[in-house]
Amino acid sequence: MDDLDDAISAVLAGGGEHVVSRESTSFVPVRMGELRDTEGNGFELRQFMSDGEDLTSLNPP
Repeated sequence: MDDLDDAISAVLAGGGEHVVSRESTSFVPVRMGELRDTEGNGFELRQFMSDGEDLTSLNPP
């Protein structure tokens, strides 16, 4: 996803709940948001953060 904050805002606008967010680190370059929908089902959204570094070699075909 391109923007985790926009996605969280959309979930909240639809009546969902934001449980927690975790920011990226140098070891784990992913921002993550844990959310719940209006029925209480939990799910995660993730935004990959690379700072322009090519990390494609970490995910071979």
